[in-house]
Amino acid sequence: MTGKDLLLSENRIVIIGNELCNYNLEKTLEFFVANYHSHPMVRVVTAENTAEEIIDVKFKEGYVSSQHLISLVSNAYQETKTLDSLVYRIMTDLHSSTASAYIPIMKISEQKTDGTIPPEGGGSGGEGGKSEKGGEGGGANSNEQTEKTVILDGGLIFANYKAVGKADADTATGIQLLSDRAVEYSVTVEGEANQKYTITMFNVSTSINPVITDGVLSFDINVSSTGRFDERGSIGETDTDAILSIEKAAEKKLENMLCNTIQLVKNEYGADIVGFEDALRHSCPDFLRENSDRIPELIRAAECRVNVSIDLFSLGLQSY
Repeated sequence: MTGKDLLLSENRIVIIGNELCNYNLEKTLEFFVANYHSHPMVRVVTAENTAEEIIDVKFKEGYVSSQHLISLVSNAYQETKTLDSLVYRIMTDLHSSTASAYIPIMKISEQKTDGTIPPEGGGSGGEGGKSEKGGEGGGANSNEQTEKTVILDGGLIFANYKAVGKADADTATGIQLLSDRAVEYSVTVEGEANQKYTITMFNVSTSINPVITDGVLSFDINVSSTGRFDERGSIGETDTDAILSIEKAAEKKLENMLCNTIQLVKNEYGADIVGFEDALRHSCPDFLRENSDRIPELIRAAECRVNVSIDLFSLGLQSY
């Protein structure tokens, strides 16, 4: 309408509506990579329904703030709850033989608390917020007011350039751990008398090692980290057996989560987001070259053996 160029150098985030995810993702995104005016650190997310409903939400700083949405993704990445979906990484992932990718999902949520704007500021589109009882405006019962905000809700798995299924929060964490992009992660397990214990993992490192036995492909996946007790309940500093028991329980819980992630993403969806093909390329280039026409099916059928090792360096706080 104005005849002016889009300021793509100021672009920070691309929101893809749900319907568009059924089309070729590479063709949707290639403009933001090929156009030399585009910002190099653009993040990509999908909308649960339409992109329009996301950008219609009013935050404290006015209608949709790109920085607010970016912070949702970057903070979740720091907490190992989603991949940091930069456009160049997604395009790189799409160039594998399975043409796979993972993109976080954003959706609208009604929050009872003041999660978006002050009570006097109204709801989405400048209209007065509605209380839990259906009344207009905040008034004296502003604590009962509900307002629209945006939250992350897992992610969408792509294979052969198109969306094939959804990943819940645990699967999203599993993908990030398997991709060797985890920053830190807290895992909570139960001990005796239903007491909960929390371990935070640091310096997380994941290796995927292809193994070929009599022409059959499998993968050994090893996840290692240092860790500390954030809460160790009544376990004493010298109670080695109890400490080891909680450590093993945390390792087992993570192993199960990673196995479930592999079962869903690789075996059911046929997607390779975590780098199985890259591991083959680095460790078994001859096998990759000889089977280049059926790599997706070989990866999908391959058995995976997962091992998690946490080396506790700090016992943290004790409670009674």
